[in-house]
Amino acid sequence: MLRGGQVGDVQSASETDKPEPAPASGEAAPLPSRAQAVANKPVTRHSPQSWRALFFSLLVLALPIMAEHFLHIAVGITDTYLANNMVLTSGLAGEELAIARSQNAAAAAAIGSTTYLVWLLGIMAGAVGTGSTALIARATGARDRRTAR
Repeated sequence: MLRGGQVGDVQSASETDKPEPAPASGEAAPLPSRAQAVANKPVTRHSPQSWRALFFSLLVLALPIMAEHFLHIAVGITDTYLANNMVLTSGLAGEELAIARSQNAAAAAAIGSTTYLVWLLGIMAGAVGTGSTALIARATGARDRRTAR
């Protein structure tokens, strides 16, 4: 079954191999046949090859960011562990154990509070960086070097 045309629209292989005659002066160049247009069609956004290539490119770009994120998580877990074990509780009993646990809890709470402040400062710095990148890109695209600098 043919798509988009009639049986008479199909050209044989010998007909498509013939070179196109050069257009006379003042005439427009002939349009390629439908078969030639389909054969020369570039890879579109729906082809699996382009999706794989895009995914691989994005993965390569994202790997350093993901590694940094996991390292930040590791630092946060280490901070919390060290704060919770700042005062050793082995061998303590009664009131001394309660005091040691309260000091460890206070240290863990301090780590949690400062983590949110550092996170907020990081978000604000990221927002400034994103905005300035957009402004510099616009100025560069407009060939306005003075504003871009």
